[in-house]
Amino acid sequence: MSSPRQRGSLRVVFYNTENLFDFRHDSLTADLDYLPDGRRRWTPWRYMEKVRRVAEVIASIGGDRAPELVGLCEVENDSCLRDLTRRSPLRGVGYRYVMSHGDDPRGIDVALLYRPEHFRLLGQAEHAVPVRQLRADSHARPVLHVSGELLTGDTLDVLVCHWPSRLGGARASEPLRQLAASVVQAVCDSLGRVRAHPLIVVMGDLNEPPDGKAVSQLERGAGLVSLTHTARPVFPVRRRSDCSGSYRYKGRWEQLDQMLVSPAVPSSPSLNIYNAPFLLEKEPVYGGLRPFRMFNGLRYQGGYSDHLPVYTDILFPMQPSLPSQ
Repeated sequence: MSSPRQRGSLRVVFYNTENLFDFRHDSLTADLDYLPDGRRRWTPWRYMEKVRRVAEVIASIGGDRAPELVGLCEVENDSCLRDLTRRSPLRGVGYRYVMSHGDDPRGIDVALLYRPEHFRLLGQAEHAVPVRQLRADSHARPVLHVSGELLTGDTLDVLVCHWPSRLGGARASEPLRQLAASVVQAVCDSLGRVRAHPLIVVMGDLNEPPDGKAVSQLERGAGLVSLTHTARPVFPVRRRSDCSGSYRYKGRWEQLDQMLVSPAVPSSPSLNIYNAPFLLEKEPVYGGLRPFRMFNGLRYQGGYSDHLPVYTDILFPMQPSLPSQ
C-alpha cells in the first residue's frame, strides 16, 4: 500500500483500466470481443473479476483512506461504474461518478469517481474534440470537465482526457492530439476569465510523452504546470528497466499517463507512478518487468491493465467535511 497521507490532503488518481467492458452487447459499439461467446470469452465471472481488480487497485493506492478523486479511461458504460462503486470492495467508500458519452467506435469513455464529502459536485460538461475536421474517419473521446466544491470552499475543476492514439504513427496522429490540447486550453482560458486564480487539474492518458508537442502546448498556452516531468515510481526498483513509466511498449517504458495543474493548485511537486509488485509481471521477450494485463493476447491470465496508475496529493489546510449531497 502507499504511505499514510497528511490529513487535509486530496489524493487524485488517474488509471487507464484497459477495456473495462461489461458482458452485454451494445448494438451501437464494437464490443463483440467482450461477450460470453466473443473471442475473449468475456463471461459474467470474468467481468466481475475485472471490476474487483480495478477496485483493488484504487483501494490500494489510497493507503490509509480511499482516494478522493479517481479519473478513469477505457470504461464502456454506466453499468461498469455502478458495479465498481456499488458491487465491489469499494462499495463502502460511497463514491459517486460522472462519465462522458462520446462516439468512440469501441464505446470506451472517460469517467471521474469522487467522494462527495470532499468534493461537492457543482457541474459537469463534455467538450468534443472535432478531429473529423482534420481526418474524416477519425474519432476522439470528449474531454470530461467536472467542477466541485472542496473542503476549503474553493472550486476545483477537473478535466479527464483520453487523447487520440498513435495509431498510424506518432507523427501522423500528432495533429489530432494538438487539437485535443486546444480544447483543453479553451476550457482553461474560459475558467481563467471567471476566476483570477482557478484551481485546475488536467489528467489522462495523453498518448504522448511529457515533452510532446500537445502537452507542451498546454504548458505554454494555458500556463499549466506538468507534474509528469519528475514522475517517479512509488516502490523501489533495482534497475531503470524495472519501472520508469506507466506503460511499456516493446521493452521501452513510456509516461503516457499524466497530470498538469494550474499554478494555484497546492500540489506535491511530482507525479507518483504506482508500481506495486502485484501490478507487474516479468517481460518474457525484452526482459525486466511490465504491467500485468488481464489478457496476454487472447489468453486470459487474470491481471489488471497494460497501464500503471498515477497519482498526486493536493495539500489543503484541514477543514470540516462538506455535507453529503
